[in-house]
Amino acid sequence: MIALFIIVAALMLIGTVVVLIYTHNKYLRNKQKETISEGGGFNNFNSPAQDNLNSGNHSNQPYEAKAVDFGNAIYDCFTKRYMDFTGRSRRSEYFPFMILVVFIYVCCRYFFSEAPILVLVVGIVLDIPLLAVTARRLHDIGKSGWWMLCPIIPIIWMFKDSDIGTNQYGISPKYPN
Repeated sequence: MIALFIIVAALMLIGTVVVLIYTHNKYLRNKQKETISEGGGFNNFNSPAQDNLNSGNHSNQPYEAKAVDFGNAIYDCFTKRYMDFTGRSRRSEYFPFMILVVFIYVCCRYFFSEAPILVLVVGIVLDIPLLAVTARRLHDIGKSGWWMLCPIIPIIWMFKDSDIGTNQYGISPKYPN
């Protein structure tokens, strides 16, 4: 059973790394196409925020907000948004928290297997923010939080990029305008 948890945690970590590499490479390819089509070289390579400031036209390309780092994602999920099932959460908030929760579950099952009450309490304490961040992640891609009851489909959706702009669950944390 512990081996299964370790395998799931490893697969989630690998999936997160693959998604991050893919999205970064996709951004670089798009940026390279833009600079080449404009007749420029690779010397005028700016971030999306800098491009929006330089162009003066904020409607051409959505501004991409800075990703949430690991520590802030964990802090937000455990404090500010512990039982918040409303709003939206990016992949950079969801995956670090999910990795930490799986790691804690595995450690508790391995080290405290003789104390099932402690494992149960830790599970309940971790399940509440886990369900909340999963619902917010589903909201970020325009899906209802109730989809987390279906075990297979939401796993695939968790890797999907945020919806641009505002959807019925609020303003996009990644693309605010």
